[in-house]
Amino acid sequence: MSRPPGRFRQAPRPAALPVRTRTWVSSHPMHRGGPPPSPPRVRRGAGDGGAPRAAPDSHRQRAGRHGHDGQEVLVTYTVIARSADSRLLGAATASCSLAVGNAVPALVPTAGVVASQAWTNRRLRYEMLRTLHHGGTAEEAIAALTDADPDLALRQVAVLPVAGPGAHLTGSLCTPWAGGVAGTDFVVIGNYLAGPEVVEAMRAAMDEALAGPGPTSTGMAEALLACLRAGQDAGGDSRGQQSAAVLVADTLAGFQYPVLLDVDLRADNSPAPLDDLAEMLALKGRAHPAPAEVMPSIRVPHRPEDEKLWSTVLS
Repeated sequence: MSRPPGRFRQAPRPAALPVRTRTWVSSHPMHRGGPPPSPPRVRRGAGDGGAPRAAPDSHRQRAGRHGHDGQEVLVTYTVIARSADSRLLGAATASCSLAVGNAVPALVPTAGVVASQAWTNRRLRYEMLRTLHHGGTAEEAIAALTDADPDLALRQVAVLPVAGPGAHLTGSLCTPWAGGVAGTDFVVIGNYLAGPEVVEAMRAAMDEALAGPGPTSTGMAEALLACLRAGQDAGGDSRGQQSAAVLVADTLAGFQYPVLLDVDLRADNSPAPLDDLAEMLALKGRAHPAPAEVMPSIRVPHRPEDEKLWSTVLS
């Protein structure tokens, strides 16, 4: 049977569409903004005077795998702090990576506050808090990481105990600019930043914020957020913004598990995460007072069973 003419005639080929370029948006620093960069020049840390050196090609190949085995690449700037009266502990962090608050900061009210970032090994937070819990200093908490992580050169960490000076480490293979600074009651660290002016601006903001009397939990969170804004205004993450987080705990909470946090706010995926945190803090302030503002100024009674629990958790 013959076919009706034209019934199955092939449709004309559409005109070619214009070719569009596409920019990668991965959080991996080897991917951001296009093809992998040339081997970066890195610093050992802020203020150490070490000469920059090139990372070998073998590092680039090895480091590229860390994004696939639970060790995310979080390009970040972070502040950890305590109030001048040592009652409040807090942390704030911002990054052009997804959900930075889930991976970088951690605290235990009876031990201290820590942060782990860069080619992030989340477990290092536990390792540092465990050392602090057993009476170690911030420097000892960092020194103990050598046995816990053979790739410590890829990490950037900060530690601040409930009492005593803080400390920080920037591994020699962290993406520049990377470094940090420690104040009397705070530590600031950052990597893949616009430059050292970012951490210096954050230092100045925290010096000013902690100079007054002990803040409330909400006030502490606002001070930490102001520190992040100072860093962002100075250049921040060289790629932009995506997420941020702030958390504050009252040391009077004592041994409680899970950790009782007065403030625990996150903007996990936003074009303006710092603005989101500011809005959430304003809502929190209008909703109800933070626990630190209503809790009696006496320590929670010591309960051996609680301390035993923490000793088990951080054993």
